[in-house]
Formats: sequence, C-alpha cells, structure tokens
Amino acid sequence: MTRESRLPTVYMSIVSHNEEPGGSHPDFVADRDFYLRNREYTRKLGLMLHEKGAMWNIGSDWNYLVAVSQYDTKEVTIDTNGKNILRWLVEDLGFEADAHAHETKYNYADVAYLHTVLGVEPSLNVGGFLAEPPDNPQGWEKHIGGISGWKYPDYSWKAKNLWGGGVFHHVGPEPQDTYGIWCPRDRNHFFEHSSDQPLPHIGSGCVRRRGPTEPVRFEPVWRILEAISTEAVPLDGFYTMTPFVCQTFIDDGMIQSLSDDIDALSQYLESGRVIWSSLTKMADTWRTDYGARPFCLAYDDLPEISAE
Repeated sequence: MTRESRLPTVYMSIVSHNEEPGGSHPDFVADRDFYLRNREYTRKLGLMLHEKGAMWNIGSDWNYLVAVSQYDTKEVTIDTNGKNILRWLVEDLGFEADAHAHETKYNYADVAYLHTVLGVEPSLNVGGFLAEPPDNPQGWEKHIGGISGWKYPDYSWKAKNLWGGGVFHHVGPEPQDTYGIWCPRDRNHFFEHSSDQPLPHIGSGCVRRRGPTEPVRFEPVWRILEAISTEAVPLDGFYTMTPFVCQTFIDDGMIQSLSDDIDALSQYLESGRVIWSSLTKMADTWRTDYGARPFCLAYDDLPEISAE
C-alpha cells in the first residue's frame, strides 16, 4: 500500500441556503425582479458545478419555495427544460434538495411539503438547525420520531440525518465547525456520541465567513487536506467538508471564484483524496463503509496551514 492510498478521503458537497426575509435577506415573494435575477445566477451556478462534476446540497426555506411556485411560469422555465428551477437542479443536474427551516412560520415538515408541491422529493436531511444554547426552541431531538406540519398538519416528515448544528445568531464557534459524523447523545451532550440515538450529525468542516457577500471560503478545505497530508490528524478519521454559499448573494464574481477553487482541487479529485458526495450519501457511506463509528474533529484544533 502506498502512502497516498492510505490517506483518508475528504467527502465534500457545496451547501447553500436561502433565507427568510429580514435584515440583508430580501423577500423573494415580494420582489419578482430580484427573484428572477437570482434565478439566473442560481441556474449559472448549477451549470458550472454540474460541468465540473461537483455536488450541491440546496437548502431552501419557505419564502424561496413559495416564490418558485409563483414565478417559475411556463415562459420563465424555457432555459430549464420546462421545469421550475429547483426541480431542474435536482432532476436534470443531479443535485440534492434539503429542507431548511427557521421555524418562525413554517416548520421542517411544512418546508419539506413545499418541495413536493414543486415536484421535488426533498432529502431526509435537517438542513441547518440550532444546537446551542441547548434549551433553544427548535429542539432538534423532535426529529427522532418525526414531525407534522404547522401549516400543513396532514403532512409528516421524519429526518434521517442532521447537518449544520449552529449557535444562536451564529455568535462564536459552532458545532457544525467540525469534520466527521457522530450521533449526538442529546441536546445537552451534543458532542457525545450515542449509538442509541439514530440521527447522525454531519460536520461541515467550517462554514464561518467574514460576511454574507464574501467569496465562498475554501481555507478549511486546504487546512484539512494539508493536515491529512502531513499526518497531523488521525488517518482513520471520516472527513466531511461542505463549503457554504448564501444563495441571496450569488453573482458572477462568486461563481468564478468558486470555479477557480474547484479547479485548484483537481489533483485531489483525480487521486480520490476528495470525493464529491451529497449529504445523504456521506451519511450512508459513514454507516456502510465506516461502520458508523463516531468521528469528530474541530476545525479550531487543526494546525495552521503553511504559507505555501
């Protein structure tokens, strides 16, 4: 066995969110012109990622999904094979759609249902949630048994995986800033693994940004790849990485920057050191190939990346 072949793989997907209106996030439903501009950037991002063989987990909240249902009319969908933008991204380009709910008006089941209205089968991933403080009102443990909708009480949804455990208002280091997968024991012991708890949490590596309009951060990708190459981290670990995109702020510059970063990964992709994988597939691989063994490495515990 060569040294290169014994180095662990990094499983990677681009993850994006669109958000509820408020602050710097516009109302997709109230602003058709903004929706259509964003739709074109979203389409271009999808084409670029598809061309490069990348994976994309598209996390959508209620406001965007309602806007798609209102504005993706027949004439708008000419450039997406006659399908609404989300359905085209999933069916034609092979990406994965995740429910992402702030749960102020619509809960996760409601948002999953809004996907089905668009003809899209949502994944069974909880696409971002509050993990800290432990007594926050979302309470991720409710997903263990499945939930029914608030707006659509006849619709029920049961998650299979967690992603993106966050801190209220994203202040400080977050549980999602980890590489690996484990099953949190409960809300008060999030980093303790329990094989009796069926929902694994998929670490993002690190999604922290300098600001929502800044380019997608690939520094955590380079840090983990260098740490693996120098054997500064466990070589029997299960490594996950999900660079984050705020869909509201997609533009040509961001798409080009992300394209350049992906091109820079070519040697790792060709060697199999990095594999594009949806969140669902990451968790499935962890269960089948890794034996569902817990692994959790904090981003902040990595050695500093070399200047080179």
